[in-house]
Amino acid sequence: MKPMITIFKFTIGNGQSIGPETLQQVWANACRTSDVGVGRVPGTRQGDKPTYSLYGRQNLANLVEIEKRLLTLFDEMQLHVSVVCVDRV
Repeated sequence: MKPMITIFKFTIGNGQSIGPETLQQVWANACRTSDVGVGRVPGTRQGDKPTYSLYGRQNLANLVEIEKRLLTLFDEMQLHVSVVCVDRV
């Protein structure tokens, strides 16, 4: 089995948050598989936004469509997302 890698990293709008369970559900829904993971790293300085990471297997197919579904789901949640990294493996 191929290891999980970071597929997307993003921050969200000021005053907004998302819990790990909800993020996991959204990510799994966008990927159409439960074989995914999520993470959150706090900002390094006071006032910095945390960075959220979305993990998947290296063979995760059709990242363009997954990204579209993911952004649509975030939009439906009224979550303002700024993608800071996308791995196009």
